[in-house]
Amino acid sequence: MVYSDRSIFTYKANLNDFFCIVHKEFDKITFEDVEDYVCVLRNKMKNGKRIISEVTIGNRLATIQRFYNWLIDRKILEENPVKITIDDSVENNIFMKKMREIPTREELRNMMEVSQHPRDTVCLSLLYNLGMRVSELCDLTASDLDTEKWEMTINGKGDRNRTVEIPSACIKPLENWLKYRKAMAVKTDYLIISKFGLRLATDYVRKMLKEACERAGVDKHITPHSVRRMFFTNGIEDGVSPKVLQFIAGQKTSFMIDRYIQFTQMKFSFRNSWRGLDSTIC
Repeated sequence: MVYSDRSIFTYKANLNDFFCIVHKEFDKITFEDVEDYVCVLRNKMKNGKRIISEVTIGNRLATIQRFYNWLIDRKILEENPVKITIDDSVENNIFMKKMREIPTREELRNMMEVSQHPRDTVCLSLLYNLGMRVSELCDLTASDLDTEKWEMTINGKGDRNRTVEIPSACIKPLENWLKYRKAMAVKTDYLIISKFGLRLATDYVRKMLKEACERAGVDKHITPHSVRRMFFTNGIEDGVSPKVLQFIAGQKTSFMIDRYIQFTQMKFSFRNSWRGLDSTIC
């Protein structure tokens, strides 16, 4: 599996935090050490309030668990000290917390309307309409875009390329951006470039989303991945085949799409859809 730089940074930070607290070598860690670590996290307070949630603790334990599973797979160790079960309720809490940060269609529309640069508009449009990862967006080159067929080749995780049809909603933002880009001092073949003519940084996109939320009055922590989740949930709501969504977004497995389907069904309004005795009986 290929992890993003941001995921690798988070995993390293979680492991560093764990070993700094337990003060032991990795091969000396016991189940009791893991329990003590959880107690330390639960007792971290600020102004009389806990500062680390159960969801965060679950995430950190999952990281440590994966690390020791990796050591076991390579026959470096024989046993995983993380025997604490991360149950469905914790996993569901993590999932639901992330899903609450998905913008609504109106919120994203407002964010696009207050965008102050063609670069920002095209970034939002591509992230949403093609379900792209932020790294995929920043790695796009000019040659990846076919303006005759309006198709785009995206280099996804594990160097898996996919060529997708560009939705009509993306065409105008792309045309505006290409016109703007043509007048810039371009120093690279990347499609979306910075004001210096270089590859756009992923942190720029994250900062842009934060600022767009503030200008549009959206009180959510929206990240590029929040917009990707929105692509899946809106597509499912609109009746697009999950297999099509999986291909367009370059999702390797259907596991997460199944979760999005479950979430979308949970939001389904039974009251407004149930017709009862008004339904025609065949």
